[in-house]
Amino acid sequence: KDDLEQLTQFDVNHVSYYSLILEEKTPLYLKVAQGEVLMPDEQEEGLYFQTVIETLKAAGYEHYEISNFAKPSAQSKHNRIYWENHPYVGLGPSAHGRLGNTRYGNVRSIKKYITSVQSVGHAQAEQYAFNDVEDTLLMGLRLREGVHVQTLEARIGGSLYERYPKLTTFVEQGLLKEENGHLSFTDQGLFLGNVVFSEFIGDGDD
Repeated sequence: KDDLEQLTQFDVNHVSYYSLILEEKTPLYLKVAQGEVLMPDEQEEGLYFQTVIETLKAAGYEHYEISNFAKPSAQSKHNRIYWENHPYVGLGPSAHGRLGNTRYGNVRSIKKYITSVQSVGHAQAEQYAFNDVEDTLLMGLRLREGVHVQTLEARIGGSLYERYPKLTTFVEQGLLKEENGHLSFTDQGLFLGNVVFSEFIGDGDD
């Protein structure tokens, strides 16, 4: 709450809020493993998230994406490129991008990146298929307005719910809702977004 109070006093235009992810081999990871530092459980994290949402909304921020809040006209144009599933170019070591129907990742080593660009013109280390509908669902559902159902159904030539039956289950469970032609998370579903994302991937019939 103290962090939020200070943040709102600065009157910044945009706020991103993410739960802490412990990275292996870091000092904090070792302290948690040794019991020197206790991490909050899921219930506590949920309470923290609810506090963030309520405090920032009261301070005039729009909760426009699961982890992002913005003052009017201050939404991140850069991040919306990912969430709306537009193509983007990844430049430099470790960068990822999407062009056409292919996603790619560049080599991590700076030296190998330079050598590869000089010898073959690029430094792509891996390529993997891009599934237009699934990727649009994954990224678009992060936005509070969600995804436009009719647009996706036009791409697959049929019912979105028949293609991804688990979506119906999530609607019945109160995690997702369809309003004004858009499929989006309910307030309850926001806290279980990773469950939704992990369970319906690969659920469709190709």
